Amino acid sequence: MKKAFLNSLPKSGTNLLAKCLQLLGYEEKGHLGSGIVLSRHWRTRLKGFSWRSYGQGYLLGIDTPVEVSRSKVDRMLKEIQSNMFVTAHVGYTIDLLRKVESMDFVPLVITRDPRAVLSSFVHYVVTRKEHVFYETFKSMSKEERFVAALRGELSLNERAFLQPLLVNCMSLEPWLKSKNVLCIKFEDLIGSKGGGTDHRQRETLEIICKRLDIPLERIENVTKNLFGPGLRSFRKGQINSWQDEIPPPIIKDVEHELKDILNRWGY
Repeated sequence: MKKAFLNSLPKSGTNLLAKCLQLLGYEEKGHLGSGIVLSRHWRTRLKGFSWRSYGQGYLLGIDTPVEVSRSKVDRMLKEIQSNMFVTAHVGYTIDLLRKVESMDFVPLVITRDPRAVLSSFVHYVVTRKEHVFYETFKSMSKEERFVAALRGELSLNERAFLQPLLVNCMSLEPWLKSKNVLCIKFEDLIGSKGGGTDHRQRETLEIICKRLDIPLERIENVTKNLFGPGLRSFRKGQINSWQDEIPPPIIKDVEHELKDILNRWGY
C-alpha cells in the first residue's frame, strides 16, 4: 500500500479519515500542525526552539499558522514507509505539497461543511486546556466564541493569531486544485450512521482503496467498524449536528460570512 499524507482543516474529519485508514491496515506515524510548537504546555514551548525556522520554512497549521524548520519536517517525512500515513493541517502554500509528491506520498484532503467545522472547533477549544486559545474562549459567552471562531482576528501576546474561518477554508485551495490530490468529503465517508448513505460511503472507500493500492476486500472492515469505538474517535460524526449547536441568533451571519465557500464546496 502506498504511503499517504492526510491533510485537512482542523475539525473537518481528520479522525474519521485516519480511523478509516487504520481499519484498512495502515499505521499512523505522526502529525504536522501548529500544535507541534504552539500550545500552553511547557514541553511544546521548548520544542518550539528546536523546530524554529532559520530561513524559509514550512507553514504548518491553518487557523493559527506558524513557520517551522524544513529540515525537521523533511526528516520526519523520510521516516514514513509504505502502509503508513501522516496527518496534517497545512494550507496557504504548495511547497509542502510538492515535497510530499516528490517523496511518493499520495496526498489526500478531507473537507466538511464549514458550519460543522465551526461548531466542532469551538467545542474543541473549550474542552482542551492545552489549546493556545483555551483561556480566551472560556472567558467568553457561547455566542462570542462562535463569532470569534468565525471572524478570527484574535491575538495572543504575539504568540498566536487566529485566522477567520473563511480564510482557513480558502487556504486549502492550492491543495484542492491539484490534480494529484485525492479530495474526499466527510459527508461521503461517514455512512448512514452519521447521516450520509452507505452507498456513497462504499463508493468513496473504493476510490480510496484504488488510489492507495489497498485490497478492496478490506472495505468490509471499515463499513462495520468506522462508526464506533476504536483507536480514533470523533465527537458526534453527524452531518447536520451544527444546526443544534450554533446559536440561532448568529446562524444567518455565519451563512452570510461563509456564502462563497459554501457554494464553492457544494453545501
